Amino acid sequence: MLNLRAVAWFVSVVEAGGFTRAAGRLGATQPAVSAMIKKLETGLGAVLLTRSARGIALTVEGERFLEHARAILNHESAARRELLALKTLERGHLTLGAPPMVAGYLLPRILERFLAAHPGVRVTVVQAGADEIAARVAREVLDLGLIADWRRLDGLVIRLVERHPVVACVARSNPLADRPRITWADLLAQPLIAFPRGYYQRALLDEAARRLRAAPNIVVETESVALIAELVRRGRGVATLLSATAATLNGVRSVALPKDAEVPIALCRNAAVQPSYAARAFEDQLGTEPASHAPPRDRFQR
Repeated sequence: MLNLRAVAWFVSVVEAGGFTRAAGRLGATQPAVSAMIKKLETGLGAVLLTRSARGIALTVEGERFLEHARAILNHESAARRELLALKTLERGHLTLGAPPMVAGYLLPRILERFLAAHPGVRVTVVQAGADEIAARVAREVLDLGLIADWRRLDGLVIRLVERHPVVACVARSNPLADRPRITWADLLAQPLIAFPRGYYQRALLDEAARRLRAAPNIVVETESVALIAELVRRGRGVATLLSATAATLNGVRSVALPKDAEVPIALCRNAAVQPSYAARAFEDQLGTEPASHAPPRDRFQR
């Protein structure tokens, strides 16, 4: 294996035109420089320099190696600059998974603050359900996942960030629109527009139906919040959405659900992978992120 210091000293000797001058530039003794070059030649199995009363001269092998030596040092310097840029977050790339509602209504304020602090970092956001996001983080496809869940999942480190209440969204013409609060039984008696399985919102519905031994009447399944909102406006069914999301929708009334209707927003990462500097910075920011709803002070758990 090449010794980078020896390579650098070889280039210095060539550029200085001799061992003595190179030693002065390097802050070393002439014998030390000579010994280092000799060791380099022995390792390569080739004579790189010839010495004479007139100075030094490159051999054919030395001329060829000089090209490679300069390239090696340039690559090493570039690698150091790039690693420093990543460490200081002048550059970087973060891949982040988030469900549609989190991506559309909660993530903008988080990303705005993150990008303001680290403008050199590029962020790729992938939308999917909580189960799929967790699976992609486990497979190292994503650096981090903001999932609507807090369960302990094998191979993942989970941190509970904040909780958001869930409300029933109804058309203004729906009789439920005038009620301040409804029960799970009231909700399950309605035609429902729901997220597919694999989303935490759907898990809430399914769990309520299981407890009440009811069969939910799901008329439409979709991942699109925009489609859900439009179908609710048109009176085609009732949906459950985060209260923060429902508050932005025109023509839709929000009705409170029981207190257990809430979504815990959690950050997950692969327990076996050292997080990148960008991922670590994102995690650190979430620790100081002003929450829409006060989060419990849970620490990362496995």
